[in-house]
Amino acid sequence: MPRRSICNGRRPGLSPFKSACLPPRYGKGTETRIVTVQPMRPKLTQYLIDKGYVSGEQCSEALQRQVIFGGRIGTNLLELFYITEEQLLEALSHTLHVSIADPVKLREIDPAVIQEIPEDLARKYRVCPFESPKGRIHLAMMDPTNMEAVNEISFITGKVIKPFVTTESKMSFLLEKNYRIRREMRFISIPEEEKKRRKEWEEKKKIQEERAAQQMTEKAKAPLPAPSAPPVSIEARPPEPVPAPVPMPAGAPEPEPAIDLTTFEGASLNLAQAKNREDIADTLTAYANARLERVILFIIKGDQVQAWKAVGLWETPEDLEKICFPIKDPSVVSTVFESNQPYKGPLIEIPPHIKIIETLGSPYPEEAAAFPMAIRKRVFSVLYGDNAVHGAPFSDLQDLKKIVLKAALSFEILILKAKILFQS
Repeated sequence: MPRRSICNGRRPGLSPFKSACLPPRYGKGTETRIVTVQPMRPKLTQYLIDKGYVSGEQCSEALQRQVIFGGRIGTNLLELFYITEEQLLEALSHTLHVSIADPVKLREIDPAVIQEIPEDLARKYRVCPFESPKGRIHLAMMDPTNMEAVNEISFITGKVIKPFVTTESKMSFLLEKNYRIRREMRFISIPEEEKKRRKEWEEKKKIQEERAAQQMTEKAKAPLPAPSAPPVSIEARPPEPVPAPVPMPAGAPEPEPAIDLTTFEGASLNLAQAKNREDIADTLTAYANARLERVILFIIKGDQVQAWKAVGLWETPEDLEKICFPIKDPSVVSTVFESNQPYKGPLIEIPPHIKIIETLGSPYPEEAAAFPMAIRKRVFSVLYGDNAVHGAPFSDLQDLKKIVLKAALSFEILILKAKILFQS
């Protein structure tokens, strides 16, 4: 009896996207073909644009936000109130060719079903089971094309896995509710300013649609143009043969030397080579920590300040999640945010500062330093540092100020790269 596949007819271990990149099956007389794949706009955003749910301008804004705040492009569109969760689920289901995990069934999941998949697997792959019919598990996933996750979970549970798609925000809620896996504090309400911008865009879109409809009506009434002459036939010339590449002798690559992030040159080089926001944050905090005992990198998202990265004797993920307060509250972060200028001076004992120091659990600093990171004069992050552990005086921080400016440039480069790949 033939073995039953759990991958819906696809080769095990490969997503439908990877399977398209497999080499051809070679036979007699076949030649190796080199295919160049051109970057193109992701299918998800293209679908949303084609359906009229969003504009290219809105997708570009969400893309910039994704580079700075992380998360998926759909999540950022949701947080900007440009699409609804129903529209995002529709787009995900259409582009991934997978059914939607029924929101009603996700509300209350049988604990026996949750026990089918261990917490470590749920955390590793960001998945949650919600039904378990005989011999099967219906699995809510953010990425149903992840066949590695499907195969491993199927192997461990001994059951056939049927993937269903859900959103990133919904998955965070499911994992916290059913597995006690703490949610990231990124799903914060968008301020009224962005809601107002969305309303203005919708009014502008309505006017554009009315103008387009009027132009179509005028075009339909216009007389038809005279038929043009038939095109001249041009005989196609066969392409000249391309010489086969000369094979190079294989050799063991030399390991690249490690970059010292505590030096100005090393940090600058790493920022120039950064591949994502985490690379930038790690480089910046490592360089700052060589000059300051405790370093916190804050991210300003909407009307909230949230600790993002930290380096020091105390830091744990649980500590960082506790450091969150409104940007309108007086603090060294809000001062730097509003002025877009560095700060160096005493740390006044006010609620946001007390909250930070209580979380750190160490002496209150006599003075602190803070530096803004901005794109187009809009501050999105603030680097904070102090020497409270040993009370050492600050050294010259001019080079640190320059590295912070370079980190902001690195973010801009990432945004430009993302836009280049996004444009079709």
